[in-house]
Amino acid sequence: MEFVQILFSGKLQLDFRKGKYYLDNGKQIQQLRVVKKTLSVGVMSNTRRIKVHSAILKNATLGKCQEELKYLIENADVKENDFIEILEKYHNCEGLPYKIHLDKIPVAKISFTFGLGTGMQFLHKNNPVGRKSSLENPLFYQGFIGLRIHEFRTSPKISVDLRAEYQQSSTSWKIDESNASLIVTGSSTFDQKTLAFPVSLNYSVFKTEQVDIYFGAKAGLLFNKVESDEGTISVTYTHNNKTDISYAPIVDYSKLVLVPGVKIGANFSMGAEKKLFAEIQADYAFNMYQTLLVLYNKPLETNAVFVSLKLGFEL
Repeated sequence: MEFVQILFSGKLQLDFRKGKYYLDNGKQIQQLRVVKKTLSVGVMSNTRRIKVHSAILKNATLGKCQEELKYLIENADVKENDFIEILEKYHNCEGLPYKIHLDKIPVAKISFTFGLGTGMQFLHKNNPVGRKSSLENPLFYQGFIGLRIHEFRTSPKISVDLRAEYQQSSTSWKIDESNASLIVTGSSTFDQKTLAFPVSLNYSVFKTEQVDIYFGAKAGLLFNKVESDEGTISVTYTHNNKTDISYAPIVDYSKLVLVPGVKIGANFSMGAEKKLFAEIQADYAFNMYQTLLVLYNKPLETNAVFVSLKLGFEL
Protein backbone atom coordinates (compact mmCIF):
# COMPACT_ATOMS: atom_id res chain seq x y z
CA MET A 1 0.00 0.00 0.00
CA GLU A 2 1.27 3.46 -0.95
CA PHE A 3 -0.02 7.01 -0.88
CA VAL A 4 -0.75 8.70 -4.21
CA GLN A 5 -2.17 12.03 -5.34
CA ILE A 6 -5.59 11.68 -6.95
CA LEU A 7 -5.76 14.03 -9.92
CA PHE A 8 -9.11 12.89 -11.37
CA SER A 9 -11.82 10.71 -9.84
CA GLY A 10 -14.91 9.11 -11.37
CA LYS A 11 -15.59 5.77 -13.01
CA LEU A 12 -11.91 5.99 -13.99
CA GLN A 13 -9.38 7.46 -11.59
CA LEU A 14 -6.05 9.12 -12.45
CA ASP A 15 -3.34 8.84 -9.79
CA PHE A 16 0.13 10.40 -9.57
CA ARG A 17 3.17 9.33 -7.57
CA LYS A 18 6.87 10.20 -7.93
CA GLY A 19 6.58 11.45 -11.51
CA LYS A 20 4.47 8.51 -12.72
CA TYR A 21 0.78 8.35 -13.69
CA TYR A 22 -1.60 5.44 -13.03
CA LEU A 23 -5.12 4.64 -14.24
CA ASP A 24 -7.44 2.89 -11.78
CA ASN A 25 -10.53 1.33 -13.41
CA GLY A 26 -11.82 -0.14 -10.17
CA LYS A 27 -10.38 -3.60 -10.85
CA GLN A 28 -6.72 -2.92 -11.53
CA ILE A 29 -4.18 -0.09 -11.48
CA GLN A 30 -1.99 0.30 -14.56
CA GLN A 31 0.88 2.69 -15.17
CA LEU A 32 0.40 5.08 -18.08
CA ARG A 33 3.82 5.15 -19.75
CA VAL A 34 5.94 4.95 -22.86
CA VAL A 35 8.55 2.20 -23.33
CA LYS A 36 11.44 2.14 -25.76
CA LYS A 37 12.14 -1.02 -27.71
CA THR A 38 15.16 -1.63 -29.93
CA LEU A 39 14.57 -3.76 -33.02
CA SER A 40 17.58 -5.27 -34.80
CA VAL A 41 17.64 -6.43 -38.41
CA GLY A 42 21.08 -7.67 -39.38
CA VAL A 43 23.57 -4.93 -38.54
CA MET A 44 20.86 -2.28 -38.42
CA SER A 45 18.97 -1.35 -35.27
CA ASN A 46 16.03 0.96 -34.69
CA THR A 47 14.58 2.26 -31.44
CA ARG A 48 10.81 2.71 -31.26
CA ARG A 49 8.64 4.43 -28.68
CA ILE A 50 5.68 2.26 -27.76
CA LYS A 51 2.79 4.18 -26.21
CA VAL A 52 1.58 1.70 -23.62
CA HIS A 53 -0.77 4.35 -22.22
CA SER A 54 -2.70 4.52 -25.51
CA ALA A 55 -3.67 0.84 -25.34
CA ILE A 56 -4.64 1.14 -21.65
CA LEU A 57 -6.83 4.20 -22.27
CA LYS A 58 -8.51 2.63 -25.31
CA ASN A 59 -9.41 -0.50 -23.34
CA ALA A 60 -10.69 1.59 -20.42
CA THR A 61 -12.94 3.79 -22.62
CA LEU A 62 -14.58 1.08 -24.76
CA GLY A 63 -18.10 1.97 -25.79
CA LYS A 64 -20.06 4.50 -27.78
CA CYS A 65 -17.62 7.34 -27.06
CA GLN A 66 -14.36 5.71 -28.11
CA GLU A 67 -14.45 6.97 -31.69
CA GLU A 68 -14.75 10.51 -30.38
CA LEU A 69 -11.73 9.96 -28.09
CA LYS A 70 -9.57 8.04 -30.56
CA TYR A 71 -7.60 11.05 -31.85
CA LEU A 72 -6.94 12.41 -28.35
CA ILE A 73 -5.77 9.03 -27.06
CA GLU A 74 -3.44 8.32 -29.97
CA ASN A 75 -1.81 11.76 -29.73
CA ALA A 76 -1.62 12.00 -25.96
CA ASP A 77 1.76 12.33 -24.28
CA VAL A 78 2.56 11.27 -20.72
CA LYS A 79 1.23 14.52 -19.24
CA GLU A 80 -1.45 15.16 -16.69
CA ASN A 81 -3.27 17.68 -18.90
CA ASP A 82 -3.56 15.18 -21.77
CA PHE A 83 -4.86 12.42 -19.51
CA ILE A 84 -7.35 14.67 -17.73
CA GLU A 85 -8.72 15.99 -21.03
CA ILE A 86 -9.37 12.40 -22.21
CA LEU A 87 -11.01 11.32 -18.96
CA GLU A 88 -13.12 14.47 -18.76
CA LYS A 89 -14.43 14.03 -22.33
CA TYR A 90 -15.12 10.33 -21.68
CA HIS A 91 -17.14 10.99 -18.52
CA ASN A 92 -19.06 13.85 -20.16
CA CYS A 93 -19.85 11.72 -23.21
CA GLU A 94 -21.03 8.80 -21.04
CA GLY A 95 -22.94 11.09 -18.70
CA LEU A 96 -20.89 9.94 -15.70
CA PRO A 97 -20.09 12.04 -12.62
CA TYR A 98 -16.47 13.03 -12.07
CA LYS A 99 -14.26 15.45 -10.17
CA ILE A 100 -10.99 17.15 -11.09
CA HIS A 101 -8.77 17.65 -8.05
CA LEU A 102 -5.99 19.75 -9.57
CA ASP A 103 -7.39 22.97 -8.12
CA LYS A 104 -6.65 21.54 -4.65
CA ILE A 105 -3.09 20.51 -5.53
CA PRO A 106 -0.76 23.52 -5.84
CA VAL A 107 1.60 23.63 -8.79
CA ALA A 108 4.38 24.50 -6.36
CA LYS A 109 5.01 25.88 -2.88
CA ILE A 110 6.59 29.26 -2.18
CA SER A 111 8.53 29.75 1.06
CA PHE A 112 10.26 32.80 2.54
CA THR A 113 13.98 32.41 3.30
CA PHE A 114 16.48 34.53 5.22
CA GLY A 115 19.86 34.05 6.85
CA LEU A 116 23.48 35.05 7.37
CA GLY A 117 26.77 33.88 5.92
CA THR A 118 30.51 34.35 5.95
CA GLY A 119 33.31 33.37 3.62
CA MET A 120 36.61 34.18 1.99
CA GLN A 121 37.60 35.83 -1.27
CA PHE A 122 40.42 34.50 -3.43
CA LEU A 123 42.07 36.10 -6.43
CA HIS A 124 42.23 34.20 -9.70
CA LYS A 125 44.67 36.03 -11.90
CA ASN A 126 47.19 35.58 -14.67
CA ASN A 127 50.10 37.64 -13.36
CA PRO A 128 52.94 38.50 -15.73
CA VAL A 129 56.45 37.47 -14.80
CA GLY A 130 57.74 39.55 -11.92
CA ARG A 131 54.36 40.38 -10.35
CA LYS A 132 52.78 39.08 -7.15
CA SER A 133 49.46 40.18 -5.67
CA SER A 134 47.53 39.14 -2.59
CA LEU A 135 44.64 40.07 -0.35
CA GLU A 136 45.08 40.48 3.37
CA ASN A 137 42.06 39.73 5.57
CA PRO A 138 39.94 38.26 2.74
CA LEU A 139 36.93 37.56 5.01
CA PHE A 140 33.49 38.88 4.09
CA TYR A 141 30.07 38.77 5.74
CA GLN A 142 26.64 38.35 4.19
CA GLY A 143 22.96 38.68 4.90
CA PHE A 144 20.17 37.58 2.57
CA ILE A 145 16.43 37.31 2.09
CA GLY A 146 14.58 35.51 -0.66
CA LEU A 147 11.96 33.09 -1.90
CA ARG A 148 12.22 29.36 -2.47
CA ILE A 149 9.89 27.82 -5.05
CA HIS A 150 9.72 24.09 -4.41
CA GLU A 151 7.54 20.97 -4.24
CA PHE A 152 6.59 21.24 -7.90
CA ARG A 153 3.71 18.87 -8.54
CA THR A 154 5.36 17.22 -11.54
CA SER A 155 9.02 17.61 -10.39
CA PRO A 156 9.18 17.41 -6.60
CA LYS A 157 13.00 17.15 -6.56
CA ILE A 158 13.45 20.50 -8.30
CA SER A 159 13.54 23.83 -6.44
CA VAL A 160 14.41 27.43 -7.32
CA ASP A 161 15.95 30.07 -5.05
CA LEU A 162 15.49 33.80 -5.72
CA ARG A 163 17.52 35.98 -3.37
CA ALA A 164 18.80 39.45 -2.60
CA GLU A 165 22.15 39.37 -0.78
CA TYR A 166 24.21 42.06 0.93
CA GLN A 167 27.95 41.47 1.34
CA GLN A 168 30.55 43.58 3.13
CA SER A 169 34.32 43.27 3.58
CA SER A 170 37.32 45.33 4.64
CA THR A 171 40.62 44.23 3.19
CA SER A 172 44.03 45.30 1.95
CA TRP A 173 45.48 44.67 -1.48
CA LYS A 174 49.25 44.30 -1.84
CA ILE A 175 51.07 44.11 -5.18
CA ASP A 176 54.79 43.59 -5.84
CA GLU A 177 56.45 44.05 -9.23
CA SER A 178 60.08 43.90 -10.26
CA ASN A 179 62.43 43.87 -13.21
CA ALA A 180 66.16 44.25 -13.62
CA SER A 181 66.22 47.88 -12.48
CA LEU A 182 63.09 48.48 -10.38
CA ILE A 183 61.25 46.97 -7.43
CA VAL A 184 57.73 48.38 -7.10
CA THR A 185 55.43 47.75 -4.14
CA GLY A 186 51.86 49.00 -3.92
CA SER A 187 49.30 48.67 -1.16
CA SER A 188 45.76 49.90 -0.65
CA THR A 189 43.07 49.36 1.95
CA PHE A 190 39.41 49.44 0.94
CA ASP A 191 35.92 48.70 2.20
CA GLN A 192 33.72 46.88 -0.29
CA LYS A 193 29.94 46.69 -0.22
CA THR A 194 28.11 44.43 -2.64
CA LEU A 195 24.45 43.88 -3.49
CA ALA A 196 23.78 40.60 -5.31
CA PHE A 197 20.70 39.13 -6.98
CA PRO A 198 21.38 35.40 -7.59
CA VAL A 199 19.01 32.79 -8.99
CA SER A 200 19.73 29.10 -8.42
CA LEU A 201 18.20 25.89 -9.77
CA ASN A 202 18.51 23.01 -7.31
CA TYR A 203 18.09 19.24 -7.50
CA SER A 204 17.48 17.07 -4.43
CA VAL A 205 19.70 13.98 -4.36
CA PHE A 206 18.27 12.73 -1.05
CA LYS A 207 14.89 13.77 0.25
CA THR A 208 12.75 12.68 3.18
CA GLU A 209 10.28 14.47 5.41
CA GLN A 210 13.11 15.37 7.80
CA VAL A 211 16.13 16.01 5.55
CA ASP A 212 16.62 17.33 2.03
CA ILE A 213 20.15 17.34 0.51
CA TYR A 214 20.49 19.20 -2.77
CA PHE A 215 22.95 20.52 -5.36
CA GLY A 216 22.44 23.78 -7.21
CA ALA A 217 23.72 25.80 -10.16
CA LYS A 218 23.40 29.55 -9.82
CA ALA A 219 24.02 32.82 -11.59
CA GLY A 220 23.45 36.44 -10.73
CA LEU A 221 24.60 40.03 -10.87
CA LEU A 222 26.83 41.84 -8.35
CA PHE A 223 26.56 45.60 -7.84
CA ASN A 224 29.75 46.82 -6.14
CA LYS A 225 30.75 49.95 -4.26
CA VAL A 226 34.31 50.35 -2.98
CA GLU A 227 35.70 53.03 -0.70
CA SER A 228 39.50 52.97 -0.60
CA ASP A 229 42.38 55.01 0.71
CA GLU A 230 44.66 56.84 -1.70
CA GLY A 231 47.09 53.93 -2.02
CA THR A 232 50.82 53.88 -1.43
CA ILE A 233 53.41 53.10 -4.12
CA SER A 234 57.06 52.47 -3.27
CA VAL A 235 59.63 52.41 -6.12
CA THR A 236 63.17 51.16 -5.34
CA TYR A 237 65.96 51.61 -7.90
CA THR A 238 68.29 48.62 -7.70
CA HIS A 239 71.38 50.41 -9.06
CA ASN A 240 71.56 52.88 -6.15
CA ASN A 241 69.05 51.43 -3.69
CA LYS A 242 67.13 54.70 -3.67
CA THR A 243 63.40 54.55 -2.84
CA ASP A 244 60.68 56.97 -3.93
CA ILE A 245 57.22 56.93 -2.31
CA SER A 246 54.09 58.29 -3.96
CA TYR A 247 50.37 58.10 -3.33
CA ALA A 248 47.91 56.98 -6.02
CA PRO A 249 45.13 54.42 -6.49
CA ILE A 250 46.39 50.96 -7.46
CA VAL A 251 43.05 49.12 -7.66
CA ASP A 252 39.88 49.85 -9.58
CA TYR A 253 36.76 47.67 -9.58
CA SER A 254 33.80 46.74 -11.76
CA LYS A 255 30.52 48.21 -10.59
CA LEU A 256 28.50 45.43 -12.27
CA VAL A 257 29.73 41.84 -12.50
CA LEU A 258 28.21 38.59 -13.82
CA VAL A 259 28.71 35.79 -11.30
CA PRO A 260 28.03 32.07 -11.97
CA GLY A 261 28.40 29.55 -9.17
CA VAL A 262 27.53 26.23 -7.60
CA LYS A 263 26.30 25.15 -4.18
CA ILE A 264 25.46 22.18 -2.01
CA GLY A 265 22.92 22.45 0.78
CA ALA A 266 20.76 20.62 3.26
CA ASN A 267 17.34 21.38 4.75
CA PHE A 268 16.38 20.13 8.21
CA SER A 269 12.72 20.09 9.25
CA MET A 270 11.82 21.95 12.46
CA GLY A 271 8.12 21.08 12.26
CA ALA A 272 5.13 23.26 11.32
CA GLU A 273 6.53 24.10 7.85
CA LYS A 274 9.73 25.57 9.37
CA LYS A 275 13.16 24.46 8.20
CA LEU A 276 16.77 25.20 9.03
CA PHE A 277 19.18 25.03 6.10
CA ALA A 278 22.92 25.26 5.53
CA GLU A 279 24.70 25.85 2.23
CA ILE A 280 28.27 25.92 0.96
CA GLN A 281 28.66 28.07 -2.16
CA ALA A 282 31.42 28.88 -4.62
CA ASP A 283 31.00 31.88 -6.95
CA TYR A 284 33.24 33.17 -9.74
CA ALA A 285 33.25 36.90 -10.51
CA PHE A 286 34.67 37.81 -13.92
CA ASN A 287 36.92 40.90 -14.18
CA MET A 288 36.15 41.93 -10.62
CA TYR A 289 39.23 44.17 -10.23
CA GLN A 290 41.69 46.09 -12.38
CA THR A 291 45.18 46.90 -11.07
CA LEU A 292 47.83 49.26 -12.44
CA LEU A 293 51.40 49.97 -11.29
CA VAL A 294 54.48 51.54 -12.81
CA LEU A 295 55.80 48.63 -14.89
CA TYR A 296 52.67 48.02 -17.00
CA ASN A 297 50.93 50.44 -19.32
CA LYS A 298 47.44 48.95 -19.13
CA PRO A 299 45.29 47.66 -16.22
CA LEU A 300 45.53 43.96 -15.43
CA GLU A 301 42.12 42.34 -14.98
CA THR A 302 41.66 39.98 -12.06
CA ASN A 303 38.82 37.53 -11.42
CA ALA A 304 37.61 36.74 -7.91
CA VAL A 305 36.41 33.51 -6.30
CA PHE A 306 34.03 33.67 -3.32
CA VAL A 307 33.60 30.62 -1.08
CA SER A 308 30.94 31.00 1.60
CA LEU A 309 28.97 29.17 4.27
CA LYS A 310 25.35 30.22 4.78
CA LEU A 311 22.89 29.39 7.53
CA GLY A 312 19.24 30.29 7.16
CA PHE A 313 15.59 29.56 7.83
CA GLU A 314 12.80 28.61 5.47
CA LEU A 315 9.26 29.56 6.51
